[in-house]
Amino acid sequence: MGSTGEAALRRARPEDAGDFARLMVESSPRFFPALFGIDASAVMRELFRYRGHVLSHEHTLVVEVGGRVAGMALAYDFRHRTLRELRTGLLLVRCLPLRMVRLAALLVRAQCTLGRLQRDEYYLSNIAVHPDFRGRGLGTRLLREVESSALRAGCRRVVLDAESDNERAIRLYSRLGYSVVARLPVLRFAGRSFEFVRMAKEVVRGRA
Repeated sequence: MGSTGEAALRRARPEDAGDFARLMVESSPRFFPALFGIDASAVMRELFRYRGHVLSHEHTLVVEVGGRVAGMALAYDFRHRTLRELRTGLLLVRCLPLRMVRLAALLVRAQCTLGRLQRDEYYLSNIAVHPDFRGRGLGTRLLREVESSALRAGCRRVVLDAESDNERAIRLYSRLGYSVVARLPVLRFAGRSFEFVRMAKEVVRGRA
């Protein structure tokens, strides 16, 4: 059973690394293990603690219920995507030096497909709510705060890439005003195929 209590939003801290890693894998339980291997959670925990890259606690919002991290959203604007990709790659070399030859090729393929941003766009990279806390509107609350963050950053549109078979997430996004604007090229690695759809929503001050 999940803890009771009022939900509270806050920015993530480095000590949230364990919860972040679990929720990141929860957000895409097939994709991240295929990309990073069985140590996907360990990679996420390590990267999360550092600043200056796109998987950092700097870009993560968490929601707490009863003192427990119940959900998280990782999001950033087009400026951070452009400036911090290199830093992310360098940290991956540090975390996975023996596997980087193979992993580098996979990451290049993934980055050429996912998370591509135009000027004035804000990217929702990942969002997840712990199973114990679902059905309480926490995902909606996180998403609304991401949209508010996009406005504060001067962005006009929030975009995300959802796995095409993640029907529950796509229904949530659609209900909150997101529309499918493109089907992305299929990613194939680790003997699996991954299909994503790009969804987007215009955010206007006073209506996000």
